[in-house]
Amino acid sequence: VMEKYLVEMKAFCEKIVEVLLSSLGLTHEEDMKWFDPTSGSDPNQPKTTCVLQLNSYPVCPDPGRAMGLAPHTDSSLLTILYQGNIYFK
Repeated sequence: VMEKYLVEMKAFCEKIVEVLLSSLGLTHEEDMKWFDPTSGSDPNQPKTTCVLQLNSYPVCPDPGRAMGLAPHTDSSLLTILYQGNIYFK
């Protein structure tokens, strides 16, 4: 199930990136350079990767002991953040 989800999300993200790059005036050929696994500096390593990271942050019963992430910048080109169950009061 997770592998199928990863495949679907990768295709979804590639489409979003294609639209974003197109909005910058890049041609389809220029867009595809970002996804070409042989265009990296090391031919044995793909230039692009896809990472599926699933996190859950349930409400802490004792907020005084809660730990979290400091403000940060994601290192990926595109991050999709699902916020269907927001846990604040």
